[in-house]
Amino acid sequence: MWTAAGQQGLADTAATGGPPDDEALHALATVMAWCNNAQLDTPGGPVGDPTELALLTAAADLGCGVDTDERDAGRRRPFHFTPYAN
Repeated sequence: MWTAAGQQGLADTAATGGPPDDEALHALATVMAWCNNAQLDTPGGPVGDPTELALLTAAADLGCGVDTDERDAGRRRPFHFTPYAN
């Protein structure tokens, strides 16, 4: 990922013991988690769209909270994205 501080690799989070201290990267991780309907911790395993699962996993790797109840509590209303033109 690229921020004003330069390139940040997700693989670096495991090697260094945590996410880089970059405010822009933390803000990006927050958006990736809160604008997401996937669930990582379900009894049957991860549930959701593959792209959303990848974004939510990256947000978790960057130290952002991905609790489903917390995300749902902070929402005003969902907006369903469709890549197809109407």
